[in-house]
Amino acid sequence: ETGAPEDLALGGVLDRVFGGRDTRFDPERGVFVRRRELGVPILLQGRGTQDARLRGALEWTRRALTRSGFEPLEAGDARLRIEVDHTGGKLQWTLHGKGEGGRGTSFDSIAGLLAPLRSAGIKR
Repeated sequence: ETGAPEDLALGGVLDRVFGGRDTRFDPERGVFVRRRELGVPILLQGRGTQDARLRGALEWTRRALTRSGFEPLEAGDARLRIEVDHTGGKLQWTLHGKGEGGRGTSFDSIAGLLAPLRSAGIKR
């Protein structure tokens, strides 16, 4: 098939030609990703100043969660919710459990957020 690389990506050609049993092409992000069973769903939301820094924090958080065996969702139902807040020039991650009242548990880094998720051994 012929066309601009973007046309080939959108048409699924890159995935058909280069994707395999263990990898697939993600046309939304323009990268190859490992195929795996869907991980534990976790809702990922942003709040505060809607700018490039927040969008970047959300994307890097999404990547870290996926790498750690979670399935980050933008909407829907999940037992866990992460809120990335960019207020006053500072980023903060807050982990909330489903039905949990109050403030949740806050972290100043993605590494800090991942530590309790990994140690808890959270399953579907």
